[in-house]
Amino acid sequence: VFTLTQEGGSSVDSRDWTTTVPGLGSATIRFTLTPSQWFTALGSYDIVPKIDGQPVGGAASVDVLAPVVVPPVFQDVTSSAGLDTVLPGPNCGRFGTGAAWGDANGDGRLDLYVPDEQGPAQLWIQDSPGHFRDEAASRGVDNRGRVGMGAEFVDYDSDGDSDLYVVNDGSLDLYVVNYADCTSHAQPDKLFHNEGDGTFTDQTSLLGPPDATTGEGFQAAWFDFDGDGDQDLYLANDKLPKGMPGNRMWRNDGAGGGGVWTFTDISELSGTNWIMAAMGIGIADFDHDLDLDFAVSNIEGNVLARNNGDGTFTDVARAARVDRPFQFAGRHSITWGLSFYDFNLDGWEDLYAAAGDISGTAAQPNEVFVSDRAGRFLDLSAPSGADDPGLSRGVAFADYDGDGLVDAYVVDQLGSPRLYRNVTATAGKHWLEVHLVGVSSNRDGCGARLTLAVSGKKLLREVFCGSTSLASGSDQTVHFGLDTSATATRLSIRWPSGIRQVLTNVAADQVLVVTEPSS
Repeated sequence: VFTLTQEGGSSVDSRDWTTTVPGLGSATIRFTLTPSQWFTALGSYDIVPKIDGQPVGGAASVDVLAPVVVPPVFQDVTSSAGLDTVLPGPNCGRFGTGAAWGDANGDGRLDLYVPDEQGPAQLWIQDSPGHFRDEAASRGVDNRGRVGMGAEFVDYDSDGDSDLYVVNDGSLDLYVVNYADCTSHAQPDKLFHNEGDGTFTDQTSLLGPPDATTGEGFQAAWFDFDGDGDQDLYLANDKLPKGMPGNRMWRNDGAGGGGVWTFTDISELSGTNWIMAAMGIGIADFDHDLDLDFAVSNIEGNVLARNNGDGTFTDVARAARVDRPFQFAGRHSITWGLSFYDFNLDGWEDLYAAAGDISGTAAQPNEVFVSDRAGRFLDLSAPSGADDPGLSRGVAFADYDGDGLVDAYVVDQLGSPRLYRNVTATAGKHWLEVHLVGVSSNRDGCGARLTLAVSGKKLLREVFCGSTSLASGSDQTVHFGLDTSATATRLSIRWPSGIRQVLTNVAADQVLVVTEPSS
């Protein structure tokens, strides 16, 4: 049993509610709205790791950025960046279906990959600061002849270069209501290996026969579920239309005989081959047992896969109170992009899920689940102020105003995007943000694992490069809520190269830019 108390004087778009749980104190989440898209990606393409931070010094390997709490104003630079090209296509033209930021050619500047539903994908290489040029074809990743849905950058072989995984969906009409009458021409996903010079070769065969990755793919997630130092793969497949395969999981077993990289399909063994209308994926150690769990959005209820620590997972969504199969009587929930972040700085990650009806005939408010700090969640969707009732699809996260609170950018299929500034009351609470710069590892630190010791607890994070939400990219800066602790005892970083780095007595309320050491 818990109670909700609303503070007076707040507006409709800036609600401030407090949830009081006996024995656990109170949990408050508050967002304010800051005044035909599906997906989105956030990235600091101008090389500044924080949108509004300024370097103020630090050691050779660690820079400190001072937080700036004045919300920035964004300028439309699409034209000057060279990204305003109108691409020809059938019917109503080309339909970009996702976005992923990553340093494809290792020059230290973020590049942008955009899959496409009705034509070749684009790889926008940042050829000079703030300017981009499409080089997908010449670099071998235009995904021609396939219906792209999303993409993720990953260094699956830990050679220091950013590889690319492209999720292909087939030709299912995303706008029809009666999926049971649809036919589909499902296509295999593609795994592209970076050859070290920014060109790519197709290495999908490492995942098995062509049908291994074939399906109505929506989102792929790369993360180290078994803690062995390399990136494993989970694929969310839509079960619709009928006859589509379930979700898939591959364990990364590293270089085998002859140096050939080896992946093992453990979909059935791991217990994660659910046949569902899977959409997006969120990853976190939600139960604080120092291994990574994940959530999958769905029609009829979310899945929360708890890592059992032995290579298997158990769906605990109902017990954790995040399944929410119905939003209203007789109407199933339909959720899309979702991610975990500690929105209220209490040291436990919360879950945000974008929701939206397919037909557009009924409101589907977004879902905000706040951790009760005991492995379960409180549904604060309505009082949060971020329960947009439109046709939400993709959602990306970043601390765009530099105040230590993670904000949300939500795109709507038929309406305007919404930027939700996190204004949760956090007096007495602290935070830490860490931005990694790889040297031997890939430049973006994709796949690095961070463990923070604070107040007798350990908090686990990984750097994801497009592997969460749905066809959307969040800021790659790692965020920690520290509750009332003003100092973290120890920050341990395991880089993709295998190099380990330790920082001690790390002060809170700052952004650390950590460069990988030589050994």
